[in-house]
Amino acid sequence: MFTVASKWSLSLFAIFGGILQFLVKYKWGRTLLLNHPKLFTAGFFSHEGPSPKQIAETSFSMTFHGSGYASREEAAEVGAKPSRHLTTIIEGPEPGYVACSCFVSQAALTLLDEIQRTKKKNVCDYGVRTTGELLVKTDYLERLQAQKNGIRIKTLDGLW
Repeated sequence: MFTVASKWSLSLFAIFGGILQFLVKYKWGRTLLLNHPKLFTAGFFSHEGPSPKQIAETSFSMTFHGSGYASREEAAEVGAKPSRHLTTIIEGPEPGYVACSCFVSQAALTLLDEIQRTKKKNVCDYGVRTTGELLVKTDYLERLQAQKNGIRIKTLDGLW
């Protein structure tokens, strides 16, 4: 859900949005935006990137809710409502520079270890595969938490 704190914030949002919408239509406008991001975002974005202090003070928390069935038989019943509900909370350090590199490197190491463990020469036998498909039934989540990088994963059964 998107909310705005005040009418003043809404006014600023509309003004900046209008300016951006106008500028992105023209090549000279896009060039202006790319060359001066600090000016057009009220200082929120710049070419310098975040300072080490900003990175150290930033963190994230994401909550995922899912529902499904406890068994295939239950899922096959016509009109059956999901009987299982899970809530998973993932928390960690700065998401852009710190956590992202942890997620990607641990996914790569997990896939390499899976290739060694299963003795399969090619994990991707066909086309494009999703990360969920490749990392299911692996130790990926345990690896993330074992790295002592501040990533915490909590799964709460039955909450929603």
